[in-house]
Amino acid sequence: MNFPLYRADHPNKRHNNGHAGLFFQKFFDGFNADFSDFTEKETTKRHFLDKFSGGQGDNAALNQACFRQIELVEQLGGQWFVVSTAEASRFVTGLGNLHPVENGFLWHHTLATPYMQGSAIKGILRSWLEIHLGYGADDSTDKQQDFADLKRYFGSETKSSQNNQAGQLVFFDAIPIERPQLKTEVMTPHLGNYYAQGEKNPGQADTIPADWHSPTPIPFLVVDKASFLISIAPRMTLPSEDKQKISEELADLATALKNALANIGAGAKTATGFGRLCEDEKAFKDLNDVWQAQKNQQARSTMSAEALIIQDASELVASSPAQTLMPGQSNYIKFIELIKQSADWTIEERSELMERVVTKWLVKTFTDKKKQKENKKKFVEKHPWLKLD
Repeated sequence: MNFPLYRADHPNKRHNNGHAGLFFQKFFDGFNADFSDFTEKETTKRHFLDKFSGGQGDNAALNQACFRQIELVEQLGGQWFVVSTAEASRFVTGLGNLHPVENGFLWHHTLATPYMQGSAIKGILRSWLEIHLGYGADDSTDKQQDFADLKRYFGSETKSSQNNQAGQLVFFDAIPIERPQLKTEVMTPHLGNYYAQGEKNPGQADTIPADWHSPTPIPFLVVDKASFLISIAPRMTLPSEDKQKISEELADLATALKNALANIGAGAKTATGFGRLCEDEKAFKDLNDVWQAQKNQQARSTMSAEALIIQDASELVASSPAQTLMPGQSNYIKFIELIKQSADWTIEERSELMERVVTKWLVKTFTDKKKQKENKKKFVEKHPWLKLD
């Protein structure tokens, strides 16, 4: 056989900023010199997996990936939310991927973190609709409508049907919103020979399920703590009627997906309690606050000086208690400083200032319409450039 190119200089340590997934997949360092066996049969796998314990990925890169996804989802009219690993639950994905330690792991190819593929999210929602909500069940009150809905959502009436199409829903990859924490877990199957050889060699002492078999410790990598961004949206190319209908159903479908993730779980080993992901409203709020701030910053970078003043004054009026906007009060002074900067504006800009700012200030500060009119007159007398008629 041809040995790997790095045979003479086998890398046994990942660079601090290196891609954890690439190192996991390509640079297993537990073989002996001729690649015939592990260097230490009992501990090699565990030592390798322990190298990935702790936080993985880069928070800045994860934030930007999340914001790009959120922006696309919102433009498509979709919905997004955040789920986090439940108390005492772990998340693991990609166990079936080939790897020398016997259990693989699914890494995002650019973010270097575990993630869930959009196709997996799609399957979880479909399973919840069919198994737990009874879509297409024999006792359904409208079986044909159930199948029609399933075909609209996912592209097929059943998982085995032939007349398929693109579903009306787009399921995005679920990516972490911050560095997930990884750790090594151990499973101890007792009946490995029974499952592997029981059918071929029935009745043998080492292939029947019995209590004299010794457990075989098998380490595997899991996500200990993580929060994931979950996004679904209508397909962009839908006709307007279809898009309107699926948009009206989206909130209920998002709720069903939240229930599915919390109750049946995602990833591998869900039957033993792994993969329970519960809606995290606090994480959603924190992420949304940062996202809105970034959007606002991006919008402000393209605005004129006049538009920025109108925006700042409007936000000041909207966010201030009414009593602080009364003449002589703290926020009123800030308000007037912004208004004074409009003296040399065009009539269109001054008109927008009056409509978006001054009128809202009057309504918020003076509840009586007569007082609003009186104070508007006084205000314009003090700032005559705002007299537009």
